[in-house]
Formats: sequence, structure tokens, C-alpha cells
Amino acid sequence: MDEKITAFHDQLQDLVEEYVTEELSHGTLIQELMSLSVSNAYIFAKDTDQVDWTIRYIKKEALKKRKEIDDELISGGELD
Repeated sequence: MDEKITAFHDQLQDLVEEYVTEELSHGTLIQELMSLSVSNAYIFAKDTDQVDWTIRYIKKEALKKRKEIDDELISGGELD
């Protein structure tokens, strides 16, 4: 299963990169993908509380990663 998810992730990343332009940024495409994904998660979920939990967990982990990146940039002198 992990191999299939990794392959899916890689193909999805390639698809997003295919559509990136100056007018259509990576961030915009990811937000559109998120919108579609979250909508479908709530529409098709057997337990919408699980969707809520997953979204909160993703946010927590992403903010943690963002802080790590910021801290690395600061310690490397790139954000002085």
C-alpha cells in the first residue's frame, strides 16, 4: 500500500508541475487541489469527524515543518 501511495504522490506532483505557469502558481494549484480533496473527503466520508481530525493533524504537522524550515533559514543567515 505504501508503494502505491508513494507512486500516487509522485504522479500528483508531476501533474501539478505540468500546469504551473507564471499566471497559475504552484500555491494556487495546490489550494485548488486541497479544495477539491476536502470537499470530496466530506462528501464521501463515513465519519466526518475523522476528516476534521485529519485536517487538524495535517495543519499541526505542516506548521511544525514550516517552523523547522524557518529556523534553518535563520540559523543559516538567509533570513536576517
